[in-house]
Amino acid sequence: MSSIMIDIETLGRRNDAAIREVGLVAFNSDGTIISKRQLSVAPDVWNTCGRTFSGETVIWLLDNPNIDTDFNCHSYSELISHVNEFVFSHLTIDGYIWSKGHMDIEVLKDLYETINIPLPWEFWQPRDLRTILDLAGDNVAPQTHRAIEDAEFQTDQLIRILASIKTTLNQ
Repeated sequence: MSSIMIDIETLGRRNDAAIREVGLVAFNSDGTIISKRQLSVAPDVWNTCGRTFSGETVIWLLDNPNIDTDFNCHSYSELISHVNEFVFSHLTIDGYIWSKGHMDIEVLKDLYETINIPLPWEFWQPRDLRTILDLAGDNVAPQTHRAIEDAEFQTDQLIRILASIKTTLNQ
């Protein structure tokens, strides 16, 4: 079974928020990282496809100019194409799409719907890391606001907690 952790960085808090970055980490159930990918959307794309901004995230961006500038997505269609390629290459039918909270998945779903492209995962595959963290009492939550680094950290958290649960169940 292989699953994928998704982390996105947006310029808003709504489902139609402009997307700056997507971090993708594919991993096996034993915790082995299979692949990872950082997708960075060029700034001239951010306000296309009806995407929205919020003032507080724009102010944050102006105060934190150290964002990824290695733009490898020059349209939202190109972003979706790269996400699809990653998901189709690594997600197994018994795997899951993980994200920290529901927003990341909902923002991506909204973009897929806007562009009129089917989702590359089944409706039952998304899972919420925050629920696992809450149940495990794991409140460590560093965020770099760099999608790939956050996705890697979140994958490590998930694998550690799942291993702990398996150990406890086997005792």
